[in-house]
Amino acid sequence: ILPFDSEYIAASDDNFIYKLARSGDVEWKRRLSGRTAGGLVLAGNAVIASVVGDGEVYVIDARSGKIRNRIEIGEGVSAGLSAAMNKRAFVVIHPLGLTLYSQDKCAAK
Repeated sequence: ILPFDSEYIAASDDNFIYKLARSGDVEWKRRLSGRTAGGLVLAGNAVIASVVGDGEVYVIDARSGKIRNRIEIGEGVSAGLSAAMNKRAFVVIHPLGLTLYSQDKCAAK
């Protein structure tokens, strides 16, 4: 369970991620292709979830529940996730290494 604004984002073992109001009402729910691997990560207004053994990481809009992006890391792989210090980026940890995804533009050279 993660706090988001004045609500909560929660993952369950039934392959769903929920946005819950403080009253307990479900504001939205999103079905994934499998159970989440480890915890969820927030990066800005996005919820990041890795699926067990599916080789996919989902980037979900925390306000609407819509899938913004799906990152494929390899069939049969479960990725670890970590939030970056600035809370606007996240790291995907997988057998081939680490990959940083950010909402910010790259610095100009």
